[in-house]
Amino acid sequence: MDKILMLAGALALMSAMATPAAADSAYPPAIVQFGPTTEFSTLVCPNFTKTEDGSWLAVRPDPFGLGFVQHIVPPARPIKVGGYIYNNIDLYSQLEYQCGASVTVRARY
Repeated sequence: MDKILMLAGALALMSAMATPAAADSAYPPAIVQFGPTTEFSTLVCPNFTKTEDGSWLAVRPDPFGLGFVQHIVPPARPIKVGGYIYNNIDLYSQLEYQCGASVTVRARY
């Protein structure tokens, strides 16, 4: 009987801990998630431009490589999160990582 009471108490404690502290907040917390990126990229940042809606657009159709996948031809459509994934590398996230920062990350060849 004592074990059942201890289990019930532990479950009640876990339930109370799982309840968000700021449940009465008017705005939920912002979650920003990007896909995986790689340091082994042959993207050339001037070949892409960021549009007003936050997506990327290829301005030159020069092939590039991401990790083990080589000779990727840039898509003609806007590049959005999760839209183009090569070998588990999200093209949008790679562009953000490599070209979207205030400091440009050099491509590794």
